[in-house]
Amino acid sequence: MFAGKCSAASLDVLANVFHDDILPVVLPILKELLFHTEWELKESGILVLGAVAEGRVLCVVSFSVMRMFTVS
Repeated sequence: MFAGKCSAASLDVLANVFHDDILPVVLPILKELLFHTEWELKESGILVLGAVAEGRVLCVVSFSVMRMFTVS
């Protein structure tokens, strides 16, 4: 669990330092994790979302996640 807490803290710091600039890197990975068939990887995607979803990043991430679930 220690590695998970450190990873979440690192993502939180990166999101607070780089704000929206981190999104092009994180969103493709996040999309892959959230739609993965293995529950452990899907859960890690939810944890990533929580780690980067702070401040103004939250609005952009929320919008992007909603777009992921919208069927065209």
